[in-house]
Amino acid sequence: MRIVVIGDGKVGNSIIQHVSREGHQVVVVDKNPDVVEDIVNKYDVMGICGNGASYDILKEADAGRSHVVIAVTASDETNMLACIIARKLGAKATIARIRNYEYNNQITKIMNDFDITMTINPEKETADEIMKVINFPEALRVDNFADGKIDLVELYVTETSPLVGRTLIDLHQVFQIKVLVCAVQRGEEVFIPNGNFTFQAKDKIHITGKRANIKHFITRLGFVENKVKSILIIGGGTITSYLGKELLKNKYDVKIIEKDHNRCLELAELLPNASIICGDGTSHDVLSEEGLNASDVVISLTGEDEQNIIISLYAYKQLVKKIITKVNKESFVGL
Repeated sequence: MRIVVIGDGKVGNSIIQHVSREGHQVVVVDKNPDVVEDIVNKYDVMGICGNGASYDILKEADAGRSHVVIAVTASDETNMLACIIARKLGAKATIARIRNYEYNNQITKIMNDFDITMTINPEKETADEIMKVINFPEALRVDNFADGKIDLVELYVTETSPLVGRTLIDLHQVFQIKVLVCAVQRGEEVFIPNGNFTFQAKDKIHITGKRANIKHFITRLGFVENKVKSILIIGGGTITSYLGKELLKNKYDVKIIEKDHNRCLELAELLPNASIICGDGTSHDVLSEEGLNASDVVISLTGEDEQNIIISLYAYKQLVKKIITKVNKESFVGL
């Protein structure tokens, strides 16, 4: 497959890495000659230095003969224009990264009017992932299927859990639970349980079902320790815009700390029911004053991985029960 990737930022680099390993013919377009040279040397791809929304550059990249053109520059408008021109040149499919909050409600119309095959929004996807964790704060991991109708949740069985010593049959006969236990991880072993399988402390169980049934399961089996109410977010970027809207819609108490005064004014207008604090979220004094240790969830979403990790470590020291940290660099993921 012939693929043109426009923009070699974090998202573009990740895409190039995956598709080049799969053996596709990849052409990379970026304005920065050093970035292009680096990506060409790193992967077996062709590089072109120039504006990805330029008709001449797209012709040089042979976008018209491409199976897919993926535009993931930092500019939504550039991405949309690049996809429009690529389609006019004959590209079979186009994918545009569109992350601006103002465009979110117009995505379907944009795709139809500009003949864009697909749009991606990493910031909104991140906000959606965080919402999954907050909706199931007891879970180690949450995934959705069937357009969000079915959830797959990973839970940890504590030593005091009523699950300990119970069989899978008991779940249905005693507790009247309507979920499917897909798998159980016990140390290094993974079991596909039958009716006689007996749960033990420290098991990690993977269950799937409708959200209401899973919530019932979590409540009946004593996984719920404290109900989440207050949420503190450090960093007021695009992810916070999407996340704050969803949190307020779900009746959570939301407080956001952002050091840029103009951005604080924008957030106050966008999220009128949230508390917006203009201050340095990396300052222990500010975090203490704004009630970090009294928050049910602390979410660190600044633009710096190092700051997010340090804030999260401080929240951990303050015994915050649920801490969510944004990390961009793969080298930090292990932390």
